[in-house]
Amino acid sequence: RMAWKEKKQLSSKQNAQKSRKPANTSFRQQRLKAWQPILSPQSVLPLLILMACVFAPIGIGLVVSTISVQRLKSTYVYYRLTNFNQNYREYVQSLDLDQLKGKALIGNDLDPNCDPLRTVENKTIFPCGLIANSMFNDTFGTTLTGVNDTADYLLTTKGIAWDTDSHRYGKTEYNASDIVPPPNWAKLFPNGYTDDNIPDLQNWEQFKIWMRTAALPNFYKLAMKNETNGLGKGIYIADIELNYPVRSFYGTKSFVLTTNSIIGAGNEALGIVYLIVAGIATLFAILFLIKVIFKPRPMHDHSYLNFENTWSLDCTI
Repeated sequence: RMAWKEKKQLSSKQNAQKSRKPANTSFRQQRLKAWQPILSPQSVLPLLILMACVFAPIGIGLVVSTISVQRLKSTYVYYRLTNFNQNYREYVQSLDLDQLKGKALIGNDLDPNCDPLRTVENKTIFPCGLIANSMFNDTFGTTLTGVNDTADYLLTTKGIAWDTDSHRYGKTEYNASDIVPPPNWAKLFPNGYTDDNIPDLQNWEQFKIWMRTAALPNFYKLAMKNETNGLGKGIYIADIELNYPVRSFYGTKSFVLTTNSIIGAGNEALGIVYLIVAGIATLFAILFLIKVIFKPRPMHDHSYLNFENTWSLDCTI
């Protein structure tokens, strides 16, 4: 019997030691002081007015700047694709960052997200993945040829990529005998890679443009630009080689000659969104103001509220 009591005491001590009861501190017992704002028309009204004052000028500025892009002072050339979804998770992740930076990764050392475009016949695909394989490959001549005494207009592919993308790419360490182009690059490299034609991703700006995936299915991507002189009045001929198929995804492709605004190519959507937010904020500000003027509700001192127990209940069994 004594052994049973000792065993019971030992078990109770172990249970006491393993107690999961939180420590009696302000943090553990959730007694920390907190700010609990009381929202009222009077407190929300200044915030709504501030939002309207901030969003309305920005929206107006964006819309005006978008409208002004039709004035061909210095031109940008874009290509536009529709119904092409670059925002699927499997597509966005289908690349190897280390390979793009120049590391000579082989076979299973490549990111699994590149599957099924990591290797072909025991050779590494460079660059691997779905994004690179689906790169837009229509080509545009860098000169708009003038007709009937119109001067030619020169464009360039230099400086079209974002400077922030430069750290993502480096000169590759691969040997030409160890790698093959992506399947859809067969027309660009009909005889495969040689030591003289391995793509220099560090300086290939069209590739950098394509690898920055678009958020929406209809998008523009910059192809060429001229920031020095304006496009004169006249007739021009553009040399375009059509290679990129769009019927497979029921899309379209376009050649867009336009100018740039502070937000890029002409796109009124962002400015309209700002104006909508400003309009909603103004509407609710007016409603709250009417409420405050015609049917005010005084705020009472909440310190008089007492939630402590002011009674007790005795129970006897």
